[in-house]
Amino acid sequence: MPDTHAPYNFVPFSHKILLPAPDTETLLEEAGHDKIRPDRLTGEIRVTLEAETPVFVSSGTPEADKTLRFFRNAQGRFCIPGSTVRGLLRQNMKILSYGVIRPGEDVEDQRLYFREMASSGHSVRAELKEYYKNTLDIQPHKVPGSGKAYSIPEKVECGYLENRGGKFRIAPAVTKAYRVSRKHEGVRRFGERFAQTLPVAYRALDGERVAEILPLAEKRPGMREGDLLYTGHWVGKEPNHLYLFPRETREEDAFSVEDEDILAYREDFENRKNSLKGNTWRIPYDVDFWNLPKDGERKPVFYIRHEGHLFFGMSLFLRIGFRWSVAAGLSRKQREAADSPALDYADVLLGFARKENAYASRVSVGDFHALGKPVECAKVSMTLGGPKPSYYPGYLKDGGNYNDRKDSRQGKEWEPGFQLRGHKQYWLKPVETAAPVKNQNMNNPFRPLAAGTRFQGLIRYENLTREELGLLIWSLRLKRDSADPHEYRQSVGMGKPYGYGRVKVTLESVLAFDLEAMYRPGGLFAAPKELDAGTIDACVAAYDARAAGALSNPASGKKKGKNKRSLTDFPEIRDFLRMKRLIAEGGEFSYMALKEYQNVRASLPTAQELCDKLEASQKPPENDPPDWEALRNKFKPL
Repeated sequence: MPDTHAPYNFVPFSHKILLPAPDTETLLEEAGHDKIRPDRLTGEIRVTLEAETPVFVSSGTPEADKTLRFFRNAQGRFCIPGSTVRGLLRQNMKILSYGVIRPGEDVEDQRLYFREMASSGHSVRAELKEYYKNTLDIQPHKVPGSGKAYSIPEKVECGYLENRGGKFRIAPAVTKAYRVSRKHEGVRRFGERFAQTLPVAYRALDGERVAEILPLAEKRPGMREGDLLYTGHWVGKEPNHLYLFPRETREEDAFSVEDEDILAYREDFENRKNSLKGNTWRIPYDVDFWNLPKDGERKPVFYIRHEGHLFFGMSLFLRIGFRWSVAAGLSRKQREAADSPALDYADVLLGFARKENAYASRVSVGDFHALGKPVECAKVSMTLGGPKPSYYPGYLKDGGNYNDRKDSRQGKEWEPGFQLRGHKQYWLKPVETAAPVKNQNMNNPFRPLAAGTRFQGLIRYENLTREELGLLIWSLRLKRDSADPHEYRQSVGMGKPYGYGRVKVTLESVLAFDLEAMYRPGGLFAAPKELDAGTIDACVAAYDARAAGALSNPASGKKKGKNKRSLTDFPEIRDFLRMKRLIAEGGEFSYMALKEYQNVRASLPTAQELCDKLEASQKPPENDPPDWEALRNKFKPL
């Protein structure tokens, strides 16, 4: 089993990009929605999805016992929403048409936060652990009297984060926060608590120790006011320490917090809310403890300034952000294409709405209704979430996004020393059982529909060229032509890491309307023409030839490398299609255990490496050639 494994892998983002329209104005002239184009194709595709494993698309509203049920339409029928199929179609189209990867649309354009303290020194995260240690300047200390060792991040400061009409500022405290043991006599009188602050009065013994702590209402002369910060429950056997913040602040040193840093903190909090909910302790706490203060409120926080940003939180060993946003891992060519007015195939077929302009879709996807009498399975409970992009051994190339590189030959500006792996795809798998986690708030009970359930829906298209219809059909069925002996599958809904939602796609019919006949007198009800298999294959082949030709030959007209005759000759497309037909079984296609995450020694193997391995294991054994010499010896004359 490889050191790093996951139920997903990636179709690499390519430096090659297809841009069929130079801008929106040109697209509107060629394929405006106010024009009838008899030379183009308009019609509908009737599609059936058959679930080969139990499938679950959530209604989004849990029942009283927190169980999620399958989505139903306004008439109460089970169905897969058209938006779900459209999203699947768009991603497949992005891959098969070498589309632009747009920050904010196709990848998150946010700076990720992390805390790295527990990884093994031999793991790929060891360097990140060292980076975290150096950033916070974590230094060893000893408890006076006992000699016990502990660590303090010397660069971390403390103060109060205030919300004044939606604008945030931090007023530094007059001294550093005091580190206080939960066994302190003054603390024990408050009982066991987590994730909250208590107003207290205190008397400091020296610059590091607190001699006495009382409820604020019992304050005596000579005592100072402060806030006792209880963080979340501790990890491991030893109780975590508390921190006492002096309420006095250095107002002359107060400073505003940039909106960008507030937004980054807010996004990180939203991403972590589920993991913060609940605990194995008897004492519950409010997740809102980690949220930003409300208007007119203030909270004690730890903070550090680093590389032009401010990071803050309610823990001394706080989470800090990477220098670069996720989108910085895109290639320069991808970022330039995203900033240009040119449009890719997903834009020109499925439409878009951006600040500068918009274009309506020429493909309409309806809901896919369950046929017959669908059966709900028994309730299943598992964690439906997965690792976030901050888990860089799985999502990034070249280690992590905390190093820089510079092209010294061309004197370019510093760029992040990492690349995003690509389009995330889940392996096709048999259904497996996931063990519920101890945190009950992270367990999601749901009731999928049984394997064998069939859904049928209608996809309408308007004013498409033969090549565009070919791309649409290829994105649906994945089979390039009828001669392809392989069977392909798609994945929909939740539970894909555990094998749920594997569906077979069948195009029941592809109809094309005769627009000229329809608009003649009496021709409104002219029967549409059903495209036969040969015509459908020809449409896909027309797109394939056009795209492969454009990608094999740069704009200069000079050939660059081998001229590939089909997109299936390109490694990205080949691996994408292999991931959609190979059934992946075994532990190397499942999530890792927590301890494995902390000690991974290598990055995730590529889809190509794993597909090669799967094909080799699933290839039927060849018949060994006869041993002619042995046969001659056996049957030679006496």
